[in-house]
Amino acid sequence: HGNTDDTRAMWLAANTQYRPFSVIVLVDPLEQAALAAQMPWVAGMKMIDDKATAYVCRGFVCNAPSTDPKVFL
Repeated sequence: HGNTDDTRAMWLAANTQYRPFSVIVLVDPLEQAALAAQMPWVAGMKMIDDKATAYVCRGFVCNAPSTDPKVFL
């Protein structure tokens, strides 16, 4: 999933601005269970319509997931 156009667009949007206090994690659905063992909060994060999906979280609260790269602007 990391090589798809929608994933690349999401990744570029997330990394367009300087975000010194942000953590951006690319979660491959095939590796999600292994990642969730170390980062349990990713276990429930799912793709919408099999598209790259962003979960933007602040202060332990996440906004609704989005497939629109503009969520980072």
